[in-house]
Amino acid sequence: MIKQKILAIIIPILFSINSLNAAEISNDNQNNIEIYGQIREQFDISKEKTGYSDLNGNQSNIQIGLKGESTVNNLIYSYGQLEYSIPTNKVEFGFKHENDISINNNLAFAGIKIPYLGSLDYGHNYGVINDALSWTNKLHFGSKFVQNNTIAGRMNGAFTYRNSDLFGFFDGLDIAAQYVQKSLFKTDRQDRYNDNGYGFSLTYITPFNMGFSFAYGMQKRRNEEATAAHPIIFGVGHRSEYWTTAFKYDTKPLYLALSYSQSLNGIYLEGITYHDGGYFAHGSITKARNVEAMIQYRFDFGLNASILYSRLEGYHIQNTVDDGNIPVGNDFKINTTFYFNKNAFVYAEIVLNKLHKNRDIETRLDNSFSTGIVYNF
Repeated sequence: MIKQKILAIIIPILFSINSLNAAEISNDNQNNIEIYGQIREQFDISKEKTGYSDLNGNQSNIQIGLKGESTVNNLIYSYGQLEYSIPTNKVEFGFKHENDISINNNLAFAGIKIPYLGSLDYGHNYGVINDALSWTNKLHFGSKFVQNNTIAGRMNGAFTYRNSDLFGFFDGLDIAAQYVQKSLFKTDRQDRYNDNGYGFSLTYITPFNMGFSFAYGMQKRRNEEATAAHPIIFGVGHRSEYWTTAFKYDTKPLYLALSYSQSLNGIYLEGITYHDGGYFAHGSITKARNVEAMIQYRFDFGLNASILYSRLEGYHIQNTVDDGNIPVGNDFKINTTFYFNKNAFVYAEIVLNKLHKNRDIETRLDNSFSTGIVYNF
């Protein structure tokens, strides 16, 4: 019923786009509302089926969003944003079956901002860890370190404060602080439920095309996660922690970025099959280290070429052989994107995975390929 109500709201908006001035719904002196979206027709080729995810075949989807800003008075402004993503690789009328379609709430927040003093909002938003990690997490096959429902991805109940140029005293220096409320959605999966937490980030963009960023986040864990003693659940502990530091150099045609991240009980793994037991296990990596390095060149005629190397190591993973240290990710991603204009582009991306088989766990990590055409509005 809820999904049908969401569709009832979104579909009339989509049909009304042709009558709009570009993507604006309303624009006057006091209020500005815009609609935006993305239509992605995508096909993936992959044998990877880590956990419960099938990454092969048609992965097409659309994203639709609204964002607005209004003037409260001469000093205060209010703003908000709402975004949903909907898979389009299902049969017609597939929404009648609960398991056929999943409408994801990507963003839903509202807040106020005051010039020089900053902005404060609340809702479903990005965690501050993304402020630093997003510099390397730019390609289609995203970072394994970014997981939603944590402060390293998107999550519910986030109070987020942001200030640009340090109250107007230091150009290029941005700060952010975040408090995360306890999730009310309970599940057996550790990656979908977290307790209270907080985080902050510090970002400085120099006048010489270089940038530096640091972010830290912590979330408490529910009692079931902290004290789990089940043989197929690993990663106990009373808190999850993340920190990331990043560097970038951007001259517009040339883009270089490097990030280094660590987490404690923060990276979730699912569907791991052990050699000896033959069963599936899930849980959080006790300690993880992640390195990502990216180079991208943007040609004048619309072609972008990118190479990203990433390596994620897990340490002291419980219930594994010798309580082992296990490489979780080690791959090269090569991406080419051609922009017809600012709205439409095609891309192809291949993942060259160096971990075809893991000696300690029977997780298939195969090469993957994705291609698609995207239209943004």
